Amino acid sequence: MDSYDYAEIRKLIEASFDDNDFQIFCHDHFPEVRKQFTAGQTLGARILALVDHVRRHGLAERLLAAIRNANPYEYGRFESGSGNVVRGNVVQGPVMGNIGVFNQFSGINDGGAGVFAKDRAGAFDVCVVCALPEEARALMDVFTDRFGEGFDKDFGADNREFRKTVIRNDMNEELKIHVSCPPRFGPVEAGIHCRAVLEEFRPRFAGMTGICAGDKNDVFLGDLVVAERAFIYDGGKFKENGYVHDVDMFHPNMNVRNYVQMFGSWEAEAKKLKRPVSLRGQKDWILHTLLNGPHPRVDEIPRDVLERRAPQWKKAVRALQNESLLTQDRYLSDKAAIAEREFEQADFPFKDPALPKCHVAALASGSSVRSDNPFAMIQEPVRKAVAVDMEGAAFYRAVADYPGISSLVVKGVCDYADSEKDDSYHDYASKLSAVYMACFVWEYVNSRVMPVKTT
Repeated sequence: MDSYDYAEIRKLIEASFDDNDFQIFCHDHFPEVRKQFTAGQTLGARILALVDHVRRHGLAERLLAAIRNANPYEYGRFESGSGNVVRGNVVQGPVMGNIGVFNQFSGINDGGAGVFAKDRAGAFDVCVVCALPEEARALMDVFTDRFGEGFDKDFGADNREFRKTVIRNDMNEELKIHVSCPPRFGPVEAGIHCRAVLEEFRPRFAGMTGICAGDKNDVFLGDLVVAERAFIYDGGKFKENGYVHDVDMFHPNMNVRNYVQMFGSWEAEAKKLKRPVSLRGQKDWILHTLLNGPHPRVDEIPRDVLERRAPQWKKAVRALQNESLLTQDRYLSDKAAIAEREFEQADFPFKDPALPKCHVAALASGSSVRSDNPFAMIQEPVRKAVAVDMEGAAFYRAVADYPGISSLVVKGVCDYADSEKDDSYHDYASKLSAVYMACFVWEYVNSRVMPVKTT
């Protein structure tokens, strides 16, 4: 069994090399990895590529020997446990031979040399990662409201802050909850962060909540997307005859995928959330009111009514003026054209659905925020992809290296990835995904469905 602690190896590399020295190190010792580096790639991403390569090919001893020769000072600090990164949460095992062995299991010596063993594996039952701090805050608010327990601050082995609490599941069993987010946003940072959390704490279940963009042909703002699979949509090759996608699928285990198909206990809790009015709904209400009501001008609509029915009415008015549907003094530009909408458009005036819908579907992940309605391109390799984010596939990819950990990505739809960005659903979408996760953890993570493994 491969017993090396790759999280400690990663931190040893980070302490031993800057970007230029690391590239030289890889060129000399791991040229097959150096060839994969790309322009603009961060040092963290390059280190992760090397560690993944070493893990897959069983090259840990070769790597450690090369690091010891290249930077014996940092290697010695880590081997003795005196480095700034390695503090009280690891213990040193016996020193045997010349090459330090970083071991992920306390008290296990694989017959190599110095052992750094973790004592926090299994410290948490559930680790939830959010891409953004506001998503993490929404999650903690929901958990606190539902379970009545606040969160405390703590730090991991790499000195990254996280929050923790203890709740009870539907069998009245204690569950220890860990919540964190990467220091920067993006798929690479999310992957590095998720791997570090999983490597240190080895929870029974890992989750991700937050926001995503949805395909307006399939979902509404405020809907949920439960990712039964995720893929990186912008990986591939540009050829003379067009772009060729290269898609790898990542997904939760089959038991989780089966469970979410019939899971519905989140719905009662979701009804308690105040659903906002979309910008589209506000714009249509203003047009419909001016056309059919006693007030031909926006300024004449009673302010309390205006603010209740169109909370972002100033933004809605500016958008209607930009679309030449309102004059600069806020009258309808063309009453006849708006009247035609009532006959030609079945959903005019648009009204947001009263309740969210849950879509158990494919999630596409990319390296940038999109506002160009990219779903035609995204759905070329995976026709049933209904949403896009930046981190979901990286999360599932990180969990894939830990087959004993169950996982699930749940995102709330906050916009349509087009030019009409609508911020009104950001907070609601974050909280709705957190509600789903809270209900799922309460019902799924228990000794009946997920027995605690003992050694």
